[in-house]
Parts: sequence; structure tokens; C-alpha cells
Amino acid sequence: MNISFMQALMVGVVCWLAHSAVLGYSICGSMWSPIVLGFPVGLIIGNVPEAMKVAACVQLPYLGITGAGLALPSDAILAGTVGTALAVLTGVSPQAAVTLAVPIGLLGILLHQVRMGTNAIWQHMMDQYAEKGDGSKFFLFHVIIPQAMLFVLYGIPTFLAVYYGNTAVQALLNAIPERLMHSLEVIGGMMPAVGIALSMRVIGKKSILPYFFVGFLLTQYMNLGILPVAVLATCIAFINLELKGGLNNGN
Repeated sequence: MNISFMQALMVGVVCWLAHSAVLGYSICGSMWSPIVLGFPVGLIIGNVPEAMKVAACVQLPYLGITGAGLALPSDAILAGTVGTALAVLTGVSPQAAVTLAVPIGLLGILLHQVRMGTNAIWQHMMDQYAEKGDGSKFFLFHVIIPQAMLFVLYGIPTFLAVYYGNTAVQALLNAIPERLMHSLEVIGGMMPAVGIALSMRVIGKKSILPYFFVGFLLTQYMNLGILPVAVLATCIAFINLELKGGLNNGN
């Protein structure tokens, strides 16, 4: 499956938007998950069902993974955009796509370090112009330059990887023996266990475990779909927060 110049560029824009906060953290923050990124990537490529299947598998290893401070264990956004796009374009199975996406996410750590280093430079420049009261220069180093640098770090590499990497990855996959490819699919099927295990550490808490069993009973014995269970869980969370006084306290 081929991809056009504009399609690859739009995938790069999606990756840039997910890393930035130009649309606000409510929107951009929701794009930090591969399964959320699967829809726009699939829409751009023209194969939403396959992209969502791949993105769902790529999401599993990242369940429960969080960064401490500015540390980033892996770039799920890069894995969700580049990994999903390349997997759909090359036609590999969703299980094998995981073994393709996770190393891409690890490479994103290097880009993250460059991003944090350059942000420190812009911050010092902002401080200087804030002391001088120069609002236009402050805005330049606060918004324009950091976002441009962000596009250089994430948007352009994503575009290049999707546009030119498609052929290279396809040639590599064609050269891989069938037995080795099956092994990669098996490994990819095992990797989600890491994310599930991390999530179970949270679910296993005594205060949260009852909610897990309620959700299990609703889906398995009452045959409720994921959407009504998610809506019910959201309502229960708000009620629980209200009973604890969280909403009244503005938390």
C-alpha cells in the first residue's frame, strides 16, 4: 500500500499536535495514547478499521506506563503514529506491529531529551524579555519557536519515516523468513502482558478492586457493551468524588 506526500505530511502533523499543547491539554493530552491516534492515522491513510486494530495492540504495552517528572520511559505517541502507519501500509499483522512500534517509541526518548534541552534555552530567553517587558519577543520564545522546534523534532521525522520508510520496511519484511516472522508475532503477542501487568498493580488495590469486579460482571454476565459500562463508570467516579467533597473543594 502506497502513501502520498500529503498523507505522510498529515501524519507528521498529527504526531506534532499530539506532542504539543496548541489545542489545549484536554485535546492534545487525549492524543497521548496510541489507540486514540489510530483513528486520525487510519483516516488519513484510508483504512480506519485496520489502523484501529493495530493501534489497539500497540496500546497494550503502554498500559500503566507513566513518566516521573520529565523522564519519559517510552514515546507512545511516536509509536502510535509511525508504528501504526507503517504497520497498515506494509500489511503486517497487529501482533507483529507491536514489535515494530515499540522500538520506534524507544527512539522517541532521544528526541524527548533534545526537546527538554532546547526548552531550557527558550526559557532563559523568555526570562530576559519578560524583565525587559518585551511582549512580542516573549511570545516568540514562549510559543512560536518552541512549536516550530517541536515540528522539526517530531513532525518532520514522522513524515520522513512514513513516506520513505514504507518501502524500506516492506523490503525488510519481505526478506524476513516466514518462521522468523511468526516468532516476531509471538513476541508481539507477549508484550501486551507487560502493560496489563502494570495496570493490574493499580487495579489490585483494595479500594479499586470492587469496581473491577463490578465491570467484569456487567460485561460478562449482563452482556453490556464497553460504551454503557464506561458511561456508568464515569458517573460512579463523579458520585464518589462528590461524596468525598472533591467537587465542592474544586479538586
